[in-house]
Amino acid sequence: MIRTDEPMQTSYPVVGVGGGSVGLSLAAELGWRGIECLVLEARPTLNDHPRSNAVANRTMEYYPPLNITGLPI
Repeated sequence: MIRTDEPMQTSYPVVGVGGGSVGLSLAAELGWRGIECLVLEARPTLNDHPRSNAVANRTMEYYPPLNITGLPI
């Protein structure tokens, strides 16, 4: 969500479309590497229920170095 009390940048090195597991994983990886990015999501709020029912094992291998915790690995 864009904060309205701060001016928005006019350009970003990377713009991702979609705040699902892939888009957020990519944003976390880019942030970990010091690369700014903007993630665009159509929905203004979180979903009441998760939309995915699984995350691939290979994807989960990327989470610990990014300090994403609380996931069953």
